[in-house]
Amino acid sequence: ILSGSELRSKIGSSLGETLGSELGVSASGFGAGASRPIIRGLEGPRVKILQNGMLVADVSGLSNDHAVASETASSQQIEILRGPAALLYGSGAIGGLVNVVDGRIPTSLSKQLNGEFEVKYVGVNSEKSGSFFLDGSINDIALHLDGNSRDTKDYKIPGFANANGEGDMKGRLSNSFTREHSMGFGATLIKSWGHIGASIQNMQDVYGIPTEEMSYIDLDQTRFDIDAAVFKPFFVFDTLKFKLGSTDYQHTEKLQDGTPATDFKNRTLETRTSLSHTNWNGWEGSLGLQTEHANFSALSAETGRADTVPTTRSTSNAIFLVEQKNFGAITLSGGGRIEKVKRQPQASFNLPQREFNLHSFSLGGLIPVANGYAIVSSLSSAQRAPTTEELYSNGPHESTLTFDIGD
Repeated sequence: ILSGSELRSKIGSSLGETLGSELGVSASGFGAGASRPIIRGLEGPRVKILQNGMLVADVSGLSNDHAVASETASSQQIEILRGPAALLYGSGAIGGLVNVVDGRIPTSLSKQLNGEFEVKYVGVNSEKSGSFFLDGSINDIALHLDGNSRDTKDYKIPGFANANGEGDMKGRLSNSFTREHSMGFGATLIKSWGHIGASIQNMQDVYGIPTEEMSYIDLDQTRFDIDAAVFKPFFVFDTLKFKLGSTDYQHTEKLQDGTPATDFKNRTLETRTSLSHTNWNGWEGSLGLQTEHANFSALSAETGRADTVPTTRSTSNAIFLVEQKNFGAITLSGGGRIEKVKRQPQASFNLPQREFNLHSFSLGGLIPVANGYAIVSSLSSAQRAPTTEELYSNGPHESTLTFDIGD
């Protein structure tokens, strides 16, 4: 868990840059605008990226030149999870998951207005950035406001970008600029029985791809979230939680002169319902139900053809259980997840529908050996459904010099 002053000192221009120095974590790099965390050698769709426990729902897993649509500058905590706890959030987290917590839906009342404001200048790329968050309350309603703005130029490098230096500007990496802005607002009704709140956020990001094509990406995402909790709902359960996340994501890959080349769109609706308990004969944990609905496409901006990924509707329904108990000095934990996933390409593309039944489980143990030190071991068996692009891609990625054929 990264939080407080440690998080503030490590925040970079992307999620990958922020987490790149953590134990077992490295970062993919494709210029300053796009960097995604790699956990113990696993990346892309094998590492799940969440925001407040819900899908970020971008397309960063498709290609390394795609940015993660989650802003770390206004975050309050970043969690890296592996083992049984990862099964709470999806079978796609075979390599682990990263959860960015921004507190946009507050769960406690703030007696007075408080917040944080940060400004930063970085010499290597002339970065000028600022971020803030404010928390307050009116009677039983907690309020939150946050925002971020970042502008960077092409960053400095020693010598030429290419080995031979032909046609290259010396001392700068051409087309490595970034311009990112985001704003979010949330409100929560907090009572003795629990809380119910909602938030909305918009993020706009334009960043260059430092390749010979000199193309750039123009990204826009709007997300809406609901978070509710009821204490002592029934029987021996302590808390009933419900979360809903709706995301409208799109980005356009544009040529150097601004001509649109490929349009990426991903519209998602995700829900999570869970029941948690603290003491069933020493056991504590949670069980729940998760659903996901998504419409994803990557089409030619000029012709509408599926030169990259066809328009595909995906649905997923899952049940999960995670439990933990102390046996003397040893803490044991276990989890299981059963999930059904369906991918349905639009009929006009004449591609087959696919269905997957997934079963995953994980066991873990922790033995403290000294203050602040422990030995941890885990065993996982996980199944993951192929993503839409892994099944149906059929086109080039100029920036990464690849041609993807899904199967």
